[in-house]
Amino acid sequence: METWRDKKRSKYLNRLLSLCTSTSPGQQVCTACKIGKSLWRCLDCMDTCMLCVLCFRHRHQHLPFHRVEKWNGRFFQRGSLWQVGVKIYLGHQGAVCPNSIDALSQRHNTKMNGSEDLRDNPIDFPLLYHQLQSLAHQFQLTPKELLGALDQATKSHNTLAKSQEIVDTIVSQFGRKLLQDLLKLQDEIQRIESEVEQMQSQANQESAQMESDNTTSIPMVDIPILDQINDEEWEDEDDGPIKGHIPRFVPRPPTTDGSGNPFVTVVHSNGFHSLPVVWCSCNPQDENDLQLLDSRLYPATYKKIKTVFTFECLDDFRMENLECKASHYQYHNKLRRLTCPEYVACTPNKYVELRRVSRQWRNLKYRKWFRHFGKNSPSRGEMSLFCAACPQPGINLPENWEQEYKSNPYVTLNFNFVMIIDMQFSYLYLRSFVADGNFKADHLKQKNEDIWLTNGEGFMTGEERYQKHLAEAKEVKTV
Repeated sequence: METWRDKKRSKYLNRLLSLCTSTSPGQQVCTACKIGKSLWRCLDCMDTCMLCVLCFRHRHQHLPFHRVEKWNGRFFQRGSLWQVGVKIYLGHQGAVCPNSIDALSQRHNTKMNGSEDLRDNPIDFPLLYHQLQSLAHQFQLTPKELLGALDQATKSHNTLAKSQEIVDTIVSQFGRKLLQDLLKLQDEIQRIESEVEQMQSQANQESAQMESDNTTSIPMVDIPILDQINDEEWEDEDDGPIKGHIPRFVPRPPTTDGSGNPFVTVVHSNGFHSLPVVWCSCNPQDENDLQLLDSRLYPATYKKIKTVFTFECLDDFRMENLECKASHYQYHNKLRRLTCPEYVACTPNKYVELRRVSRQWRNLKYRKWFRHFGKNSPSRGEMSLFCAACPQPGINLPENWEQEYKSNPYVTLNFNFVMIIDMQFSYLYLRSFVADGNFKADHLKQKNEDIWLTNGEGFMTGEERYQKHLAEAKEVKTV
């Protein structure tokens, strides 16, 4: 520790600070395609380079829950992947459904424009970038200069000899398909940047309208003095309604994207995310909540789905609750603080959804572990764990254990060394049962009817036996 303090601490700090800055951000070209502006960076990827919109979207299409930042001209601002066009595509292994609203709107736009589009004719962007850089190196040009030469050769009547040579080389070596893709690439980047700005502008307008509708002014004469506030008027910070203007620490998504796909709130182990969902429309009988489960997303409800939890988040909470003794409230506050540490109140409040979904998830885990699938109902106590420490005949007891127990069946509370040696065998054959109670149960009475997910199949007794016990038991007040 002393060596780290004297020799390493300053070096470590400088390296950490270097990760938070960038040389001339926004002015450099994208490190991947060498064409677009480098405005975006990811905080979760090991690669810390900055990328353009198109490259950033392609890299994170299957990593939609990463934390990202965007250079706004003055500093790096907290961003979201919906701003670069990342969507959750269901039903086709991450690809867009050909019968979805997203695909149909793309075909309509292509038909109205009267030409092919990269959205309707998808290409392999990593391969295209690699071929572009190879050609640029071959002709001793930058990728942007190469695209400019191709554009000049195909659109201008006064074509330079070198530009025509580049076009002929590409067509002869790779075919006209590559030439068409390269010509569309720069236009595609500009189109995506325009779509991103338009979607963000729409979201800002909706947020401004919402803030203007919710803003209320309180006259100074109506503000109570501290001495005049009764205990009943106090309320918890998270329980109080949010009033007035909320600082925009996190990007606010619109209700739908440009194709009409609804946005949902995704609760992940690193916080809350908002992304549009493109449902699969191939099979009308395939329900939306089941489509989400195929993508490892658990819906908070099966009607009007607006919130989903990732499997990773639910497993993470289960382990936090088991090992760290974190409650639902504590874990939920951690997620809100991870989303926006500066202003927690501007993040979504999904505490009720977390409590409900975590119960369902734990029950599903139990049924999966004990191999009770479908409508197969386990019997009483069948979903309780086997205790390896308890004496089990035929498992961890010798064959003659009954004879040894009968020879010395009682445990005498005598701490004489000889007596302990004499009774050690019989002590191993005893089972101990402990009856415990929750003396705070009166504070947890349900306002509504409680739903039993297990009815005596696990460690807790069944509802019928429990109600019978309540009818026969006599309440003895201890206070």
